[in-house]
Amino acid sequence: LWPLLEGGDCAPRTIFSELDNRDAGGELWEAAIAAGFKLIRKSRPGEVELMLFDLASNPWETPGQELSPPPALKADLINQLDRLARSREARLREIERAGLSEEQIRTLRSLGYIQ
Repeated sequence: LWPLLEGGDCAPRTIFSELDNRDAGGELWEAAIAAGFKLIRKSRPGEVELMLFDLASNPWETPGQELSPPPALKADLINQLDRLARSREARLREIERAGLSEEQIRTLRSLGYIQ
């Protein structure tokens, strides 16, 4: 954001968010926002649901009013979410190999760094 504070311009970036309730028997919700579209991927074991919204025409993300974005954009957002998930899984494997104590793992979990 520093270029914006200095009055310059900032390159468009994809924004990601995640809500993970799998530990409580719930779902994993992942979202990617880019080029005015928001892709939401809702996952539970054996089931994945994709919802894609055009934020200009549906800013409240009303279900049933999704619009079709360019196919390349949809594929790109899905690929970005996949890359983020692979990165998250790699970090978890690194933590397992690091030999952290149970207390350290609980602390990282409570802070949302790991599941």
